[in-house]
Amino acid sequence: MTITARWKLAAKVDSSSKAVMATRLHFTLREEDPWHVTQEAFSIITTYVQADDQASPAETAMKLDKLSPRKRKMESGEKMEQDHGFLLEFWHLVVGIAKQIPSDHADQDQLVKLIAALSELFSEGNAATCHCHEGKHVSIWTHSDGLDDALRYSWSEPSDHEQDFGIFEPWISFNAFVSRMFGTTQAES
Repeated sequence: MTITARWKLAAKVDSSSKAVMATRLHFTLREEDPWHVTQEAFSIITTYVQADDQASPAETAMKLDKLSPRKRKMESGEKMEQDHGFLLEFWHLVVGIAKQIPSDHADQDQLVKLIAALSELFSEGNAATCHCHEGKHVSIWTHSDGLDDALRYSWSEPSDHEQDFGIFEPWISFNAFVSRMFGTTQAES
């Protein structure tokens, strides 16, 4: 089973949890001087996961795709970065947002649905940003370049000697997000 298939499964599995928690969250972009593209992606994602009149995951995915190097208008003096660099920055942002969503909050499911929609951009015939992979044109979102690096980097377990449970909350949220994203077939049974 590919990552894309797992995302599709995970996005279908837990669609009933919207009622779990309706609490509005406050998200923080935890960078001192964030890149303007990161700021825009942060705004798109956090607006999507919390909106009462939510845009579809596919619509939001298309907005995010427009931020990719080959689709966005470069600012004065800005050089187009490689797809991998853009994606690495993007996935670190997604993981940072996921860590701020409580493990039992419905926004976790919304974020997973968005990632599933990103992976489906090209497969639905949309004009997603593409690159050549093994002689074929594929969406930059299909293979999730940089996601594994972002997940590995974020997988630092807090120490057993921590005095405050608060340090564990982002780690628990992160693991809940990864579990949803790579959901198992057991959840359908």
